[in-house]
Amino acid sequence: MPIYAPENLYPGINPHLNSFLQHEPGAWESFHAELVIQTRIILDSQLPPGYLALAEKSLQISEMASVAFNAVPGKGARPFTLTVSGILTSDEQLKGVVIYQAGEGSTFGRPITRIEVISPANKPGGSHYPRYVEKRLETLRSGLRLVEIDYLPESGSLMHSLPSYPDQDDDAYPYVIIVSDPRPEFEKGRVKVYGFGVQDSIPIVPIPLAGADTYVFDSGAVYRQVFESLRYIQTVVDYEDLPRNFESYHDTDQSFIRATMQNIKANQS
Repeated sequence: MPIYAPENLYPGINPHLNSFLQHEPGAWESFHAELVIQTRIILDSQLPPGYLALAEKSLQISEMASVAFNAVPGKGARPFTLTVSGILTSDEQLKGVVIYQAGEGSTFGRPITRIEVISPANKPGGSHYPRYVEKRLETLRSGLRLVEIDYLPESGSLMHSLPSYPDQDDDAYPYVIIVSDPRPEFEKGRVKVYGFGVQDSIPIVPIPLAGADTYVFDSGAVYRQVFESLRYIQTVVDYEDLPRNFESYHDTDQSFIRATMQNIKANQS
């Protein structure tokens, strides 16, 4: 008998939902959009005075199906049908969040920090990964700080220097948040990597702003808000069944998932 709940019953990333999102066509893009919206809302309400947050075109490119039609020679013009998404260019689909320091530069001020929620097509092995690497480099060379939120354990690490979870590397984490600060100059900038597992809560991460300013970002609060606000999640997260592609998780994570499911079942009875 299915077991559903209106709230997340894991301490951090929910592997049942996460596996569904990575295997159901179009599901990750929808969830990605909600994460970006909630991130922008929370940031804009909590950033220190003098800063604001906007949702803008992402560095990433969405995986979109191509649209084609066949003309009939000699028949002249004829109507054909496209989907709404088919008339958009692929890079119009994804959004990221940019933090601005108000009062300088453009209408909104000076861009300071960019936040990206990583999508499958922009990770190693994805069709747009090489282009994302280029844009990532351009962003950091421009002096912007960059926060990359990676909740996708079934594809390789964003940085080749990091252990790979799908390759069963030792010390690899299924989820990471990477904070890159290219100051004082690109060659001397620092990268901090916050790795966490299925059994962990989503870490609270300090985000660099202008000068010595920082903002303590609770990405776990964003995740919980999105999880609890989407009605369909209560029908796709079934704690009675193992997550899709369960074997892709490391042995310790599999054990934790099974134990969590057993506890949920016991509490239900």
